[in-house]
Order: sequence, then C-alpha cells, then structure tokens
Amino acid sequence: MEASEKAMLVRRGNELFNNKDYKNALKIYLAVDNHGGIARIASIMEHEKKDRVTALKLYKKAKHHVNVEKLAYEMAQAIRLLIKEDKEKEALANGENFNPGYKISGQAPTLLPHEALIRAKAKLGIKANKIHFSESDKDIIPWRPIVISKKDLDEMK
Repeated sequence: MEASEKAMLVRRGNELFNNKDYKNALKIYLAVDNHGGIARIASIMEHEKKDRVTALKLYKKAKHHVNVEKLAYEMAQAIRLLIKEDKEKEALANGENFNPGYKISGQAPTLLPHEALIRAKAKLGIKANKIHFSESDKDIIPWRPIVISKKDLDEMK
C-alpha cells in the first residue's frame, strides 16, 4: 500500500473515530496497522465501554506495553481476590480457618476457637459431648490480628 493511500485511510479512520463509529474506525486502523489509532480505540474500550479484555488485546496489538502490563496486573489482582474469597468461603463452610496473611517464621497456624476445642478434646481423650460452652462453637468469631506498619508504630511513640 502506498503512503498516500495509507494517509487517506487514516484520515477516514479519524473521521469515523470523531463520529464515534469506533467499530469501523478500528477496522481501518487495523488494516493500515496504525498503532496510535488502535491505542485510542483501546482507551475508549477501557474507560468508556468498560471492556478491559478487548482493551488489553488492542493495547497489545498497538504495542503499548505499559498499558498491557497495567491492565494485566489489574486483572490478575481481581482474579486473586476472587480466588481468595472462594477459598475463604469454602474453608468457613467446612469449619476451618482461612488465614492468607503473612506469617512470622515459626509462628503456629491460627485456629478458630471450635478447631482449637476439637483438637484439645482429642488430645485429652475427652469425647465431644463432655465439654460445653454457653454459646455455640459456630457463633464464636475468629480472632484476626491487627497489622501495624513500622511507620505507624514509630508515630505512636
């Protein structure tokens, strides 16, 4: 394709873009391999249309690596959060503790009160129906440690 043809097509693509006909503008930008136009469409997809998957693909096609990395990182964080929530729900449904937080080397695993009670009964050889609490094991809220940064700790002094 000659440079004059390419310039004419890019101008046509820009007209379509300005008229918000993004689909046809994208077709032209892809045909002439106009990275700037493809990136502008990707930005529209990301911010206005909220279609981050399409935006990621278009940024990759436009070779905008910073935006690809940013979107990929955000998507990975969202997936991590969903997996963490699923694991936490599954663990709580099974009566287990789910503590994904950081542990200090040598720190014992955190147990929910009813888990600790079950293990203590087993170690003492006491049957489960011999020890009772005034409230149900399921009603006991697990203790969650408070994490304070060194900066916050220094400010408290």
